[in-house]
Amino acid sequence: MADEGFSYEPPLEWQSGALCAATDPELFFPGKSEIGKANAAKAVCNSCLSLDECREYALSLDKNPKGVWAAMTSEERRKARKDRRSVDIQVSVERRKKDRREPI
Repeated sequence: MADEGFSYEPPLEWQSGALCAATDPELFFPGKSEIGKANAAKAVCNSCLSLDECREYALSLDKNPKGVWAAMTSEERRKARKDRRSVDIQVSVERRKKDRREPI
């Protein structure tokens, strides 16, 4: 019988080559007072060739997973999402203003 609460998704292409896949997972889940551990995890991320894909994926998730993803803590990702939404709104407003000024 399958576990109703568990859903397995195969890794995305970029995930299989990511440095975190070959690193002890504990490094990416530091406690609140483990700043050195968080910085070490971020250093792994910052030297990874999959960083851009990982960041885009991490920021696109509906839920904010715990731990360090794409060289960002969950709090840093939360702030980045908020900043991204603000920029998207501003671009949308500017685009509408421009559309109103252009003749059809």
